[in-house]
Amino acid sequence: MPDVYISRAGMESKQLDEKFTQTEMGGLQSEITKVQLEAKIKDDRIIELENKIQTIVDNLSTITELKAKGITSEMVDKVLKRKGYKN
Repeated sequence: MPDVYISRAGMESKQLDEKFTQTEMGGLQSEITKVQLEAKIKDDRIIELENKIQTIVDNLSTITELKAKGITSEMVDKVLKRKGYKN
């Protein structure tokens, strides 16, 4: 009779271990999902910042070209005002 008791006790322990492992795995899966979402948000933010940097570089290039041609900011303002743009 004690052999059966020991066998059952071992089985309960195994079941508890399995439940604990499943709970632990669920927690890890939640953590992985959270980290993946945070990474995606950061990746999207990086792309947005890279696009803004490219816009700044493009604008600076245009300004440099205008200055090389002797066009002043006052001249640009007059043209924009004439075309209805507001600063």
